[in-house]
Amino acid sequence: QNLGAAKPDRIRKTMRASVLYATVASLSVGGLFVLFAEPMLGMLNDDPLVIELAKGRMTLMCLTYFTTSIMEIFHFCMPVFHCQTSAMVVGGICGFGMRTLWALFVWPMNPTLPMLFSCFSMSAIIATVIYIFIYRKALKKEEMKAFASKNMG
Repeated sequence: QNLGAAKPDRIRKTMRASVLYATVASLSVGGLFVLFAEPMLGMLNDDPLVIELAKGRMTLMCLTYFTTSIMEIFHFCMPVFHCQTSAMVVGGICGFGMRTLWALFVWPMNPTLPMLFSCFSMSAIIATVIYIFIYRKALKKEEMKAFASKNMG
């Protein structure tokens, strides 16, 4: 709606609010899962080693999930700016390519589960940075259109 109404300033505000809300929600829920990890995991398994390994994974994934939330916000705004192909390429490169390269080249240098699982957050961060560049370029283009339409009409 804001794009159609030539209100790019509202798009910027909406994106900021979305990123803030997603970050707060992800960290809040993730923090609760980490806080109650042992009792929840204890319902599934009573082996202390299994619980400890699962708790480590939960902690890593739950406390870094906000990076994926932010990535998804920018990913899903790409079609608004007619950047579906860019979204697909970035998603493929970061979602598949980077994770594959991480598993083949980075993880073997320190073959631990946290090192393996950290590729999810790293790929989300890299994708987010790329999406932000695309978003800013597209938003600047829309701002120029809005400026031109205001001055011509």
